[in-house]
Amino acid sequence: MKVAAYQQPHVLKKRLQEAGMTHDQKARVDLVGVHTGPSFFMPVKGIAASGVTTRLFFCRMTDVHIKETIAAGDGNDFSGKVCHNRQLKRLLPRHYQPGITIKNVLVHCNGTITLTADEQTQVVIGAPAGVHREPHLISVR
Repeated sequence: MKVAAYQQPHVLKKRLQEAGMTHDQKARVDLVGVHTGPSFFMPVKGIAASGVTTRLFFCRMTDVHIKETIAAGDGNDFSGKVCHNRQLKRLLPRHYQPGITIKNVLVHCNGTITLTADEQTQVVIGAPAGVHREPHLISVR
């Protein structure tokens, strides 16, 4: 699923570069500080849609933690286009939710930044500032 410009994929690219990711690198990472929210769009002819869908936003993203490098990159720059698989979308809250950490997502920077959720991927929903409670964990099973 493609990530649109209003979801601010350039912030994801910047955070990945700050963490040391390069073109053609594949790694398992934690994405810290993303959020979800509704997106209003015009339904496409032939596709049933309610007019509202949940989107992943990177504008408030604070950090990327590289947990494991699966394939080394070539040291070059990579595109700012982003896509993710449906499995990742299914893990995300269906309403506005700030302060999400996506743990152990596979990231591949080759032409497009691809985010792939698998059985190791978890979404941790933190408590809002000033509220003390245990984080809520969602994982693929």
